[in-house]
Amino acid sequence: YLAFLANSVVFILIGLNVDSTSLQRFFMPALFAVFAVLASRAINVYGLGAILRFFKPDLPRSYLHVLYWGGLRGALSLALVLSLPFAVQERTELLAMTFGVVLFTLLIQATTIPTLLRQLGMTQADTTPIEYERLQGKLLASRASRRHLDRLYSEGALIPYAWETVKKELDANEKMLSQATYTMLSERPDLHDKIVSLARVDTLRAQRAALSNLAHEGLLSGDALAQLTAELDEAIQSPDAGSLALYMEEEDTVDEASTI
Repeated sequence: YLAFLANSVVFILIGLNVDSTSLQRFFMPALFAVFAVLASRAINVYGLGAILRFFKPDLPRSYLHVLYWGGLRGALSLALVLSLPFAVQERTELLAMTFGVVLFTLLIQATTIPTLLRQLGMTQADTTPIEYERLQGKLLASRASRRHLDRLYSEGALIPYAWETVKKELDANEKMLSQATYTMLSERPDLHDKIVSLARVDTLRAQRAALSNLAHEGLLSGDALAQLTAELDEAIQSPDAGSLALYMEEEDTVDEASTI
């Protein structure tokens, strides 16, 4: 919230200091500043990227393209130019140039970066069919209604006959939905693998959150937390190949424990 507030204040200040006349007057310097920023970033990203790829050849070139085009500049550059004293003769021109660069990054780069990611194949479209989502939605809604029904019965707000009747209907509905979901996953191995992978990731993230709570309560040291979270982060990156086991003892430790 504080970052959002600070950004808002900076853009309000730049709006009070730059008018449309200044932008029109210094349009060419602002355009030159945009090209200068793009050129300097290209030299930095692709120059250092070439050196890095020399030591790490498997680094995809597409990463460099994203780093180059994703170089958004905003509140920090505006704050710096606003801090210039009014005695500086070129202050108005620098304000217009900086504002022009920020406008370019926000209106052009920020709006086209998703297209670039798709063109480079770095994003994956959601392939979950609507039929599966509908089944899951109906199943979750049915289970929620059953919990509500059980709560009414436990509070004495529902007679046993009504509770048993509706409960049987809900159970039959859930069984039908579960069977339909199982059939769909059997026919779509790719969807089955995706759902299982997401379940693994959710479980691993839950373990990570539990570790953070243990460390916060003083039940886990910082070194142990760092090691365990690193193992979990690695497993999250490849949930299909990873195990849900949080920690695996070495063979000699296991053998030693088994002899006790």
